[in-house]
Amino acid sequence: MTMGGVAFLYPWNLNAKNKVRVEVVGFGLIFFTYVFISSDDLWPGYLALLPVLGTYLVIQSSRDNSILTANKFSQTIGKWSYSIYLWHWPVVVFMYMAGFESLILVISGIIISTVLGGLSYHFIESTPRLRGSFQSYRLISFKPLLMVCSVIGISAIMYFSKGSNMNAELSVLADKLAFPEVCHVNKNQAKYSEEYINCKLGNIALPARGLLWGDSYAGHLDPFVNELLDGRGAFISRTAGSCVPSLNTNYMLGFVPTHCKKIRQTTVADIKGQKFDVIFIAGKWQKLYKEHGQEGLVEVINAIKLAAENAHSVFFFEAPFY
Repeated sequence: MTMGGVAFLYPWNLNAKNKVRVEVVGFGLIFFTYVFISSDDLWPGYLALLPVLGTYLVIQSSRDNSILTANKFSQTIGKWSYSIYLWHWPVVVFMYMAGFESLILVISGIIISTVLGGLSYHFIESTPRLRGSFQSYRLISFKPLLMVCSVIGISAIMYFSKGSNMNAELSVLADKLAFPEVCHVNKNQAKYSEEYINCKLGNIALPARGLLWGDSYAGHLDPFVNELLDGRGAFISRTAGSCVPSLNTNYMLGFVPTHCKKIRQTTVADIKGQKFDVIFIAGKWQKLYKEHGQEGLVEVINAIKLAAENAHSVFFFEAPFY
């Protein structure tokens, strides 16, 4: 849009021969865009400059006798172009949501957008502006005003009815979809009792031969471990906000330092006593490295080494990246 404004405000004064040259270069850039830019290229990006610059040059050439632009078809498409641009968005979105991806359907979408753009140009864009003295019937027949009123009315209905959002149907499942804090202790809780130091997952009637250890990124694995065990075994889950696995009781204690310190003291003693056969270690490793650097990583590595020396299996979980 900016380049179009520049072309309008600052037209070039070219002789006939140079007009041809500028037009050829412009169409060359547009043709290059069609042939060499694919879905594998980042879009929009710097490559968008090619068709924009090409179109700018075609406009600046301003050739009244051009075979490509000075014909009925090109002139008509040019007049309809903005309406086509507006209409193609809902058409494209509908086709995408419906899964229409074949070439025939894509071509059909182009034709539909063009037809709707033409109708829009003739019946909306070309509507004369309201002028003269105020007359109610002219005001009522003023289509742009009717469109604005319609949009405002529909928007008001959507706003006051809280919209027509398909996600609203999930509200009845909110409790089931909410993160179940089975054993995790975060900064808003005071679960520092023995109950949460030895909080069990799986079949709580069985002795716990597994351990889940880490921060909230480990805590969100509580439901996963429950599903994994399926009542056939038991784990102890010791997780707290930003309390990454470490042997140090005075460093990187997170949101609940007292509970974190207790977790590490108890866990180190249990691991050395070979209480667990399987140990799951998880944490937000990006945050750990950002805040504590190499020193923080060494602390976690030492915890992994201790676990590996005293358990049959140790699983180290990669943190989901966001």
